[in-house]
Amino acid sequence: MVPEAAEPHRLPRAWRGFLAAAAILVTAYVALSRSPVAQAWMFLGMSAIELGALLVALRWQGLRHQLVWRLIALAVLLNVPATVLWYWRPVVSGIAPPVPSVADALYVASYCVLLGGLYALIRSAGPARRGDPLDAGIIAIGAGLVFWVLAVDPAMNRTGFTLAGRLTVLSYPMLDLGLVAIAARMVVSGHRRTPAFWLIGASVSVQLLADLGYSTTTLQGTFRYGGWVTTLYLVQYALMGAAALHPTAADVTSGGETSSERGRGRILLLAAAAAIGPCLLLLPGVRADHDRFVVVVAGSVALVALTFLRLSRLMVDVATFRASQKQLREAELRYRTLVEHMPGVVYIAEYGENGDWVYVSPKIRELLGYTMEEWLAHPAPWSTHVHPDDLASALADERTAKQTGRPLSSVYRLRSRHGRLLWIRDEAALVPDADGTPRFWQGVMTDITPMKETEQQLRAAAEERRRLLGRLVSAQEEERRRVAEDIHDDPIQKMTAVAMRLAAFKARLDPDRRPEVERLEGSVVLAITRLRRLMFELRPAALDREGLAAALRQYLHEAADEAGFEFSLANEMVAEPGIQTRAAAYRIAQEAVANVRKHAAAARVSITLATRDEGVHVRLSDDGAGFAMAGDGSPPGHMGITAMRERAELAGGWLRIDSAPGSGTVVEFWIPDAISGALGPEPVRSGAGSLPG
Repeated sequence: MVPEAAEPHRLPRAWRGFLAAAAILVTAYVALSRSPVAQAWMFLGMSAIELGALLVALRWQGLRHQLVWRLIALAVLLNVPATVLWYWRPVVSGIAPPVPSVADALYVASYCVLLGGLYALIRSAGPARRGDPLDAGIIAIGAGLVFWVLAVDPAMNRTGFTLAGRLTVLSYPMLDLGLVAIAARMVVSGHRRTPAFWLIGASVSVQLLADLGYSTTTLQGTFRYGGWVTTLYLVQYALMGAAALHPTAADVTSGGETSSERGRGRILLLAAAAAIGPCLLLLPGVRADHDRFVVVVAGSVALVALTFLRLSRLMVDVATFRASQKQLREAELRYRTLVEHMPGVVYIAEYGENGDWVYVSPKIRELLGYTMEEWLAHPAPWSTHVHPDDLASALADERTAKQTGRPLSSVYRLRSRHGRLLWIRDEAALVPDADGTPRFWQGVMTDITPMKETEQQLRAAAEERRRLLGRLVSAQEEERRRVAEDIHDDPIQKMTAVAMRLAAFKARLDPDRRPEVERLEGSVVLAITRLRRLMFELRPAALDREGLAAALRQYLHEAADEAGFEFSLANEMVAEPGIQTRAAAYRIAQEAVANVRKHAAAARVSITLATRDEGVHVRLSDDGAGFAMAGDGSPPGHMGITAMRERAELAGGWLRIDSAPGSGTVVEFWIPDAISGALGPEPVRSGAGSLPG
């Protein structure tokens, strides 16, 4: 085995040398486009040095102990003879290999081993994080549809081959589909994003692009050795070899990425993947081919379903949030307990700004850098070291404690011998002399600088949490708006066109065959109505254009028509709240009305909107069946009320419910006019089970 001390010197040189050799080979390959034989030697040379890079890395970096790299090295080893048979031999001899051939068997085996290595890489990150499988599924289905349309379906329909030849031709794009699924899982994995990991990802991406180019050019009869497709394969070899030789190659199996699963880049990637299916449906070649059309439609439906499910996962996990809040409170309590029992600087000093110090404990050196003797010999040690801005308030605390006879408790800043400012909690009691006159302070000075810094961090963390909540609400509403627009622009328009064509078709039919078309036409109209209702519930346009009251009134009209109740809405707001506040208030009120519609059997619903305490106050009452109040105000088995309360609390507000069987229900909530604002006052109960009017 190579000594460990040699590795830090050898690896950087080997990595740089490999990059230089790879750059020379790729450049020469492109430059020698008029010499196919020379290009073949360049291609074979790159394949060989890639294998050499893997073997060197297995020995020098200890990668032979990692299953990931052993499988990748085996895949490259199988790839070398396959490359000789597929590229070098046809170019030199001019005889194309048959299909299937030994090269095909080696390539398929190489692909399978590579898939195994990449799967081991994914598994090394540990269990998938929340939301990762959905994200990977959306990306894989979107990219898989592209491969299906451009490579798999044409390969399935290709003629001129025996059954074995057709299966061989079909195996490559099918293996690419598996590689797409693995690549999608790599994108959302929790691995540390080391340079070696990025190089592996780039190598896989380039290989997918090259395979797609090879399949399409082969089907079109335009593939040629030495073109852009084979150049991409060279780049892929270079990237994988560079990944193996990079000093971070051993760390690719390490987890540790703890950043948010809602990054902007991931959201854009998911949006692009989800849009692939509808975009492919716009291609004339897809619409004209029945098999492609069916597969793309099925994939688009799956993408829509997964996207809706992913949107539901964007809701904050309240149980996790509450657990983290509890842990934070417990940590703060432990910290305070530790500080309060920590030995501080015990002292006895005369009363007054310039009083003499009689005693100070040795802890003064640890706290301020002075010895006991130096501190006691100073003519005015305390007043000299107190921060000028805090001196007046500290003296005022002394006077107040002396006048009231209560113990002194003061907080101020002291400057240490080395110029550092320390926050001090000074707690002391007056010690009287023989005749009862207060003479000395006997107390303890405790360094609370860490506690002060923690408080500042907690305030900063609270501000960050509120800011992130605002971004979360904005992202949720933006996603709802985008989905609503997509429903309006695509499914509704297409289904409306279907309804119109059915009506025209019905007019040309015999009267005895029209009932069947009329039933189908009714189903289409019902589907359009439901889609429009879903579009409105996702994001009512009136909420942005006309405000909270107009959006709620529009929703009440539809709910009242469906449930058969009367309603009134009083808008007493002096100004329209911000868009985030509007969205939060609308969602809570929407859920409350939905509960009335489903459970209350009410004849009348009343809503009042008002501006109160720099926020929005909403009161909703109905004369329905009511329910027995549980301990938290939620009826058993109903999660809607819990979701309403949690949404209000997450927005910085509160929600209260008053109900009894046969007496209707009152839902009342308040949220600040900015989600980042402070908490408003709690509602004051006027009696058992009642709410403020």
